Amino acid sequence: MDGFRVDGTALLDGLAAHLSEAMGSVGEYGKQAGERLAEWARNPPFPYAPEKQYTEREIALFKTLAKRGKLKVKKGGNGGPYRWRDRTGEARRSIMGGAEWDGNGMDIYVCGGTEYFQYLELGNEKRFAVLAPSIEALGAEILEGMAGALG
Repeated sequence: MDGFRVDGTALLDGLAAHLSEAMGSVGEYGKQAGERLAEWARNPPFPYAPEKQYTEREIALFKTLAKRGKLKVKKGGNGGPYRWRDRTGEARRSIMGGAEWDGNGMDIYVCGGTEYFQYLELGNEKRFAVLAPSIEALGAEILEGMAGALG
């Protein structure tokens, strides 16, 4: 019986090139997603800024009442969007994100690099956490984008 022979090297080379290109675009998307997580954690949109914008007249009234002792000004604000007092900025600067290949999968991560970050993230009933909330806020969107990057 006569048969025919197919040389699949060109097909395999094409598939390998396509796979390499796809892995490159997925890897780049993963790095960008990790950076987005880190940016969210560095500047979390927690509701500490007043929602209402006061007029100049209202602000002048508040200042006058505060000077007369009729209005108590709350002290001890943390000066930023964090639920902890950001005294040195070290914790904020140590937040980083990225992506790494792990076999056939990819790990997208966000982490804090100070010795005390574990206490901010896990201690005090997780009130000071910013890493896990960043994943909760952006996780679904990142997974949808990853599905789009895979085609």
